[in-house]
Amino acid sequence: KKSIFKFICVGLVSAVSGIGMFVGFLVYVLPSLAALVPEPKINLATIGCPAGTLEDMSRSRCTISTQSKATLAYAMERAGLNTYSEETPNPVALRQIATQVSVPDENKFKWLYAAALLGDPESQFLVGAMYSNGEGVPKDDKEAVKWYRKAALQGFAIAQRNLGVMYRKGQGVAKDYQKALKWFKLSAEQGYAQAQYNLGLMYSSGRGVLRDDKEAIKWYRFSAKQGISGAQSHLG
Repeated sequence: KKSIFKFICVGLVSAVSGIGMFVGFLVYVLPSLAALVPEPKINLATIGCPAGTLEDMSRSRCTISTQSKATLAYAMERAGLNTYSEETPNPVALRQIATQVSVPDENKFKWLYAAALLGDPESQFLVGAMYSNGEGVPKDDKEAVKWYRKAALQGFAIAQRNLGVMYRKGQGVAKDYQKALKWFKLSAEQGYAQAQYNLGLMYSSGRGVLRDDKEAIKWYRFSAKQGISGAQSHLG
């Protein structure tokens, strides 16, 4: 009986010692090891923050990048928005306000410009269109190209097509049929009918690419199915 009791006591002491060592490992060793691992530099903008903003790691919220902060503050002030709030404005909400029918073009541009600075691709496209048409702001083809490009790089199909037109015509940028073809194709592949028609024209005329009537007809058909009359007339 004494042997059994002794065996049980030894077992309990060993168990307690083991638990103590495990707790000590968790409390003292793990933090030391964690300190040796460099903190990863993660841009959480790709997870949830809109383009043009960065994640404020200390506050767990999106914040405007330093490069754009002064420009955005000026744009928001001109639009009559609160520039003292620490919260980053919602660019989609700004665009929705700007595109109301009752908003004058000048005010519309100011609101869209602020939204465009925050990275909203549709606002960037609309700012480009306003520069291109001289609506609410003096006509400026170079600025139009700049904003079309920002939206196009985010995959906004209409901006891609309009950027292709600017390259084809040489408006605000040196005429370049190959670049026009590139942007028409990117837009057409997303199903934008007008770009499909433009791409068909490039293939049928041999601009920026070897003439290919078969390829032209393919894109005319895609466009014609969506009701583009120019494409329909080319198909007879």
